[in-house]
Order: sequence, then C-alpha cells, then structure tokens
Amino acid sequence: MDGPLPPHFTNQQLHNPNHLFPSPHHPPSTLVSQHDLDPLDFQFDPTLENQPDLPELQGRNPFDPSQYDTRNQPRFHEVRSNAPVSDFQQVQHPGQGNQFGEIPRTPARQQLAQNRNEGQFGVLTLHPQLPSQPESHNEPFGQLQSEIDLRPRRSTEGGTDGHFVNMKMIPNPPKLDEWRKKLFDVDDTLTLTEDEFQTYFPHVDNVYSHRSTQRYKRKPFVSHYWDCRLKGRPPGTAKSDDPNKKKRKRTARERNLCDVKIKITEFFPGARTIGGIRGAAHSPVSSHPFAPAPSANGGQPSSSANILDSDHGSGPRHPGNDGSRYYTIQRVNGNGANGKGEVPAGGHKHTIEDSDKVKKNSIYRFFIKEERERRKSQLVVQHPFSNSGISKMSDQANPQQKTYYKKATGAALDTAKKHARDHELKLYGSCFCPFVQRVWVSLELKGLSYQYIEIDPYKKPDELLAINPRGLVPALKHGDWGCYESSILMEYLEDLNTGLPLLPQNDARSRAHCRLWADHINRKIVPQFYGLLQAQEPEKQVEHATQLKSELGKIIEATDPSGPFFLGPHISFVDVQFAPWIIRFRRVLTPYRDWPEPEPGSRWAAWVNAVENNEGVRSTTSTDQLYLDSYERYADNAGDFHMDYFIRFVQVHETFRRPEIHALATLADIDINFLVYSDESPYAIIRLRDDLAAQALISRSISSKAIYELWGSGTCYDELHADIVRRTGEHQWRLYRSCSFRFEFDTFQGSRAWSEQKRIMGAFSYVGFEGPIKMRDAQQTFTIFEEYDVGHSTPKRIFFARLVAPSQRHVLHRYSLKAREYINTTSMDSELALLTANITMAAPDRMFYDPFVGTGSFPVACSHFGAMTLGSDIDGRVVRGKGDKNIRTNFRQYGLLDKYLDGFISDLTHSPLRTGRFLDGVICDPPYGVREGLKVLGKKDGSGREVICIDGEPAHLQDKYIPPKRAYSLEAMLGDILQFAAVSLVDNGRVSVWMPTANDEEIVLRIPSHPALELVASCIQVFNKWSRRLLTYQRLPGVDVHYEPANHGRKDLLGASADDLNSFRKRYFEGFKAPDA
Repeated sequence: MDGPLPPHFTNQQLHNPNHLFPSPHHPPSTLVSQHDLDPLDFQFDPTLENQPDLPELQGRNPFDPSQYDTRNQPRFHEVRSNAPVSDFQQVQHPGQGNQFGEIPRTPARQQLAQNRNEGQFGVLTLHPQLPSQPESHNEPFGQLQSEIDLRPRRSTEGGTDGHFVNMKMIPNPPKLDEWRKKLFDVDDTLTLTEDEFQTYFPHVDNVYSHRSTQRYKRKPFVSHYWDCRLKGRPPGTAKSDDPNKKKRKRTARERNLCDVKIKITEFFPGARTIGGIRGAAHSPVSSHPFAPAPSANGGQPSSSANILDSDHGSGPRHPGNDGSRYYTIQRVNGNGANGKGEVPAGGHKHTIEDSDKVKKNSIYRFFIKEERERRKSQLVVQHPFSNSGISKMSDQANPQQKTYYKKATGAALDTAKKHARDHELKLYGSCFCPFVQRVWVSLELKGLSYQYIEIDPYKKPDELLAINPRGLVPALKHGDWGCYESSILMEYLEDLNTGLPLLPQNDARSRAHCRLWADHINRKIVPQFYGLLQAQEPEKQVEHATQLKSELGKIIEATDPSGPFFLGPHISFVDVQFAPWIIRFRRVLTPYRDWPEPEPGSRWAAWVNAVENNEGVRSTTSTDQLYLDSYERYADNAGDFHMDYFIRFVQVHETFRRPEIHALATLADIDINFLVYSDESPYAIIRLRDDLAAQALISRSISSKAIYELWGSGTCYDELHADIVRRTGEHQWRLYRSCSFRFEFDTFQGSRAWSEQKRIMGAFSYVGFEGPIKMRDAQQTFTIFEEYDVGHSTPKRIFFARLVAPSQRHVLHRYSLKAREYINTTSMDSELALLTANITMAAPDRMFYDPFVGTGSFPVACSHFGAMTLGSDIDGRVVRGKGDKNIRTNFRQYGLLDKYLDGFISDLTHSPLRTGRFLDGVICDPPYGVREGLKVLGKKDGSGREVICIDGEPAHLQDKYIPPKRAYSLEAMLGDILQFAAVSLVDNGRVSVWMPTANDEEIVLRIPSHPALELVASCIQVFNKWSRRLLTYQRLPGVDVHYEPANHGRKDLLGASADDLNSFRKRYFEGFKAPDA
C-alpha cells in the first residue's frame, strides 16, 4: 500500500485482489456528465464509519432487525438482495489507497477496463460477490445507497410513521412561523442541513402528499416527489356494491385545487466528495432535467442552504462540505416534471391555514397520539359511595383514585414489543399479574419463540375466552390447543423438553421436592401475602405478617445452603414460582406495610438478590410505579372495595331475571349484592368489585340490555346532580374529558319531548366533556334513566350512569323459531330456552342432557354457551326427523354441530345411559299431556314382557316396530327426573325442569323435592288461566344416593287413564272451571 490505513480500516475488510467481477451492464449514453467517474475516484470520508457510541449494542448483531424499531423505516427504502456494506472501503482495491483510503485513478487501470470491453464502468465490484447477490446491484453508488438504506437506525423517541426516518418531534422550535412560511412557499431552491430538515419539515408535511421516489444507481442521492395535498388523487378502486360493507361517512374533497409539486433531494453522507459534486456544475439542482427554470433576473435560482441564513450556498458553509447528509427542496410544477409540462407554474392557490384544515401535521398528530396512548395505558377507577349516601372513606370530599395499567412498562414493555409478532405459541397476560409473570419468566429462560399478547382486563378477546371461559390470565395457546393456570402452564413448558430445563432431569425425587415447595408457595405464602396487604386493622396485619414470616422461614430452610437459588447456583422451577412475589416484597409490601428489607448476608438476602438480578426476571418486570399503583386498591381496604352498578333489564319474564344474574355470578365466581330490585321495574342497582366483574356478569345475559357504572341517582334532578358530584367529582370526569361521547334517554312508563331531553342534557355541562359528540361508535355512552308511576308526568326516580358493557340479548334474533329450519308444536321459545340454559349454568367443558329433546331447543341453547349436549325422546319420529331435516339440521344451521354429541330414542324410565355421575346439567320440558300425551313404554295393564315373534323374528327387532306406550303421571315423571339427576349430576351440577300449574286451581301440584337436590330458583311464566314454572335444583355435594328403579311400576299408575293420572290435563280441557258447589 502507498500509505497506512485509517484506524477503522481493518485487515478483515481487505479483499483478495484476484476477486474481480466484471459487470454485464454498460453505462447508458445519457451519463456523459460523469465521463470521469470511476469506482477508483472515490475519496470516502473515514468519519462516516465512526458509528455513534451505543453501549447497549455491544455484543449484538448490528444488522439484527429485532434490535431496532423498523416500523418507522421510510417506504421509499428499497430492500436490496446484496448484503449491506459496513465500510465503503470494502469496494476499494487493497494496496492502491493513500492514508485517507483514496485510490487514485491510473491510466493502467482505465486501460484494463477498456481491454476487457467493460466500458468506462466495467469494473463495478472489486470484492467477492456472494452467490445470492445479483450483479446488477454491485455498482459503487448502488452499494452506497444500499448501505445507507439498509443500515438499521434506531428510531429516536418520538419518531413518526412518515416517509422519512428519525424526524424530530419538537413542538416549538425557534422561528417556527418563518420556517413554515418558507417551506410552504418554496419560492427558491432551499438547502437544509439534516438537523434542520428533521426539525422543521414535520411541521409542514401535512401540506404535501408523497407521490413517488426516484433512485439512481450511480448518484449519491435520492429524489422524492411530493404533490400539494389539495391536488388530490383519483380513487384507487371502484366503489363496492356490497351492501354489507361499512361505508365511510365523509365528504369528497374537490380535486385539482392546487398544482404545486415539490422535489426533495436527499444527499447521502459524503455526497459532495463523490464524483466531484462540489459546485453548481455537478449539482442536481442545476443539471437535473427537472430543475426549475431560471429566475426572473435571468440567473439560476438561489441555492441558499439555510432558508433563514443565506450564507450556506455552495461556499464553505455548505452543509455537505463536512460529509453530512443534507437536503434540497425545490418547486418543480410547470417545468416538465414527470412529463407533465402543461401543469401550471407558480405557488399554492391557497393558504397554509387551508392545508392545516385538511390534515394536521406530524408534530400535532404525534403529540395527540402520545396523549391518547398515555390515557390508554392506565384506567383510573373511583372508589364509589354506598347507596345510602354515606362515604366509605371517612367523608373525604375526593375519594382516592386507583390506577389500572393496560400495558407493561420498563423492561417488561421492551420484552413485550420484541415478542409482538404472530407465533403459534401465544401467551395471554396482563402486566400487573404475578401469575402471568411466572409463565413469562419460564418462556424467557427457556429461550422459546412466542407471542406475548397483553390483555385489557376490561375487554377480553374471544380467543382468550375460547381458552378460559372465565377470561382469566395467564392462558397459553399452542397451535390449536389451549390451557390456563400458571403452574400447569409451567409444567407444560417443561414437558416440551425444549430450552433450559427448570426441573431436575432424570431425578424423580428432586422433581417431587420442587413440586412440594411450589405447592407450599401457592398454598401458604401467596395467601398470606395478600392477607397482609389487604388487612386494615393493625392486629390483623401483625397476624398475617407473623404467619408470612413463618412460612418464608420454612422454605428458606429447605433451600440449598450454598445458594443463591433454591437448588444451588442455577435458577429452577421453585425460583420461578416464587419470583413474582419476591420482587413484590420490596415494591409492594415495603411501601404499603413496612415489610423489612432482607438482612444483609442472610440466605434470604442472597436469594432475593439472585432472583432480582436474573435476566429472565428483570426482562419481565415493569417499573416500580406500576406495581405501586396496581396494588394500591388492595392496600386501601380492597376487601370491602366494591362499586355500584346499574342493570337495565327488559320488562318481560320478570321472575327469571334475578335467578339468571345469580347463576351467571356463580358461573363467573363473582360476588354480587342486589341493592335495589323489583319485578315491577326494569332498573336494578347491584354492587360488584369492578368493571371487569360487571362485564363478565352481563356478557351472556338474556334478561337484561346492559350494565352501567352508576354515577348518581335521585328523586329529582337537583338531587341527581348533587349525588353525581358526591359520587364522582372532577378527578373522575377528567378521565373522559377528551373521549368521544353521546347521551341517551331511557324512560319507563313515561316519556319526554325531544326539546326537554336537550334541555336536561345541557344541564350536565359541569362535567366538562370536551370530546366530539358521536351518535355512533362513541367511546363513552352516558344514559339518563327516568322511572314514572303510571299516569304521572313527573319521574319518581332518576339515574345517571356510564355504559360498561351490553348484554347478549341481541342473539335472540339469530335463534328465533321463525327462521329455524326444524321445529314442531312443542319447540321451546328461543328466549326461554336461552334463559333456562343460563340459569342451569351451561358453559364450555360441560355436558348437558335433555331427556325430552323434541326438536332440540334446549340443546341448541346450551351449545350456544359452549356446552356439549345430547338428547333423547320416546318418539323416534322427532329424533329421526322428516326428510333431510332433523335435530342435527338446527345445529348445522347455527354452526354448533361440533357441540352436539348425538340424539337417541329412549324413555327416561328405561334409560340406556350408564349409571354414574358424569353430567353437568339436565334440562328438560316434559310433556304436560295437553298437546302431547305423557307416556312411557309398556302396556296399560303392565303386561307384555313376553317376546312376540312375527314371521319367526322378534317384533321389537324389526324396523317398523312401534313399542306399546301407556299414560303416565306427571308428578311421577317429575320425581323420576329428580332421581335421575341425583344419580347422574356431578357436585353442584344443576337440573332445570318445567312443570305446569293452573292459576287459582283447587288442586295444586306440589313442588317435587329430593334429599340430594336443593331448589335454587323457581321462575314462573303466566298465561291466561294457567302458568308454568321453571324449577332449578343444584346437586348437593357429599350426599350419597343409591340408584333406584323409576316408579313406573307403581300399582297405582297401572290401568289409569290420562285424565285420572294428570289433574292438570283434566282441568285444562275443562277450561279451568270452578268446581260445582
């Protein structure tokens, strides 16, 4: 070499001089302005390779996309197939450069290129070419562009999603108005430094709309063409004729309101030292065919580098002289740009204020989005007051607010972002949940690929509910399989035998030892942790703290003495089980309950430090503030913390409403307390723990319309407004101040004129909502409820509430019998069938049976809520169906065929089902003997057990055989149903059975009972002269029932007529006439 290499030019960057690859491409004849250009002419600035000091990148692959935020990469960046070049000197020939890496061009080298018939640009690649690299990308300028484009650049805080990367989000830079005016007018060609462009262009990018980008293989710059946004563009696709497609309500803006087009030329670092681009002769501003026409004075347009400082120009202050990236901006409409010379020249036909009305600039949009994300990241829920008006917080004027985070923070947020891509292994979690962190740490330690999905506890997605019907996290989905419960999921990850094992290998005793102490954590330590946190009385706190220390001492004594982890030097299953609570001792118990720090040098201190500093734990741990805020509600009387909610019922089937809500609360494991309820009113007030419980409770209700957070109530509007201020206040109104919202009116037994409604709504202006009013798709809905006495014009009760969640009542239309394919006269109404399924607690992973299945109304309703169903009927005709329609047809119609096990022909008194407690629910509507007679198998006199043969074949084995049937007592059948349920239901399983009764009749059917069953609900549907009841029983745990044959063999049931056996049938056909005196 002629001179020493710069320090950054390493030996590994030198290339074999024998590796010369000719290019098959000849230069176009139009490039005469670069007749002196050769790859050997480059004098590349060595400072370009001095990468910024980023300590966090040490040990990482600088070209690993996962280490960078690539979402903000400009769309004009072209992804090339050749590998990125980290040092431009790689394209230079070793042994020919001076101390600055400059390789002078020699006649010999020029002659070599000509002799090889490669043209003046023949040798374009002087380093080994990878097999996958197309030769067309091997020109030096192309490599320079490729290097600049593909080298990942970490997005700065506040990066935008525009066409340029690393734009600076500075809301009020110096002389902003002057910069905006100059960048809007673009009367002269503007030259900007990279810092100026990144600072000021985002303030005017709303004026323009990117149209195209032109790249050059042999030039160190890229040109971006932007039209004025008011120019408009033709629609990309024709309007859809699909009536179901959601139409966007917008007014079409008139096109061609402005003709301005600008060109932004982005010069790469070192561009002014490449190919002699130093003066006007080589500047694209002057030589490019789309350059602006000469100015009015006959000279070239001004090229001042700084629009507020004309000293840049092309002199020593030019921003590119030091090898930096810089930009030029010029107006090109009217000069033949893109072959459209007929476009008028001149500036904008409107003001910059008009552009601001069409679209906001990136700065404005960024800070609006940042504020929106900040509000979304936490949800503040207010301590409510009791319905009696007495404060639950020592008469404080402003109750303390509790914060619920919807996404992780700190290191946990970074980890969540790294695992946001779709993957077959999905972890559903919430940032504040310690049980989620167990599974999360396991995934990180094992190095598995997975997708982390943060769950908003107030909006649980369907895919989570499909895994865990209760919607609790953590939940894991692996392919088409899902499971929940943190300890089970950790065991599952172990059984995959992938990554770092957390349980000892090939040592059954040690594995059992780990499971034993993991169980100790779950059953002894965790309950005491929350007991101490929630206890309010000092005596209780001391009690829980003492017990917690005792249980901690037991597990510490079981740890390996040398440590630092439970089994020794390496983290294991027990450590991961305990880790979420270890980090919460300092972050939660210490600030709220003065929990002491570990004693230095103790075994406990060594364990805590090892867990805290473990990479898998640290990467899944959020900032301390998140835990402080999330656990504040536990520390501040969480045991008694409940909120008042308002349920809007429908005023139909009133006696079904409360049993349904209680059943849904039991199913979702929710504590509920009815504060105000009456069958005469559709309005009820209940007390629940939080919005999450309210949503889970109402999500499948049929008897209600929606559930609301109660903000206030009163007998007049003065009382209502005072109660709103007392219950909520400014701190809660602020949460919804900028949300879009709407007001609704709901009246019962009365009405309001629209003018009065508007006047009443206007009286709520003190809450200070500033968001837009949207009557559709509003973020928040507030409703005024008025309840009247019949005939009165003034409401007796008024409520104001915020909508939390709607019910599932909308499914009634889907299951309407009017559209069902297979029905008969005994098919149960869809609303009552769904109500019955809810009260019987049909749910996924449960099996329900209907012994009088008919056309399958009850099984369809139960399967809608996820239960597996089967049914039977004594009438084979309804089971087999008619033609191509049967019970399966209905399941197929609703997409529930996978929930239907089968249907078979059977009499409940001769059931072929095996004896055993395997059913979760029995649900049925036995015949009343009116439209269909109540019968069982057998002859009227009880005979007929002998086998009858026809043509030598037993009659009962022939296809056309119809077994004999006899009338049966309804009371006896009800007893048989309860007996069957008692021997077939699992503990706490339910049986619901319909039974008829006459209104005001002398003979009343007694409600059947059974020692193993508890009556939990009795609902009534009233008709004209008769009614029917839905009786729901629950199987009592711990009560043994021996199977007994059905009572169809009772002597008093033999030989009797249907009227004699069923008093209801007889009274029905008599018209329920009063008996003769």
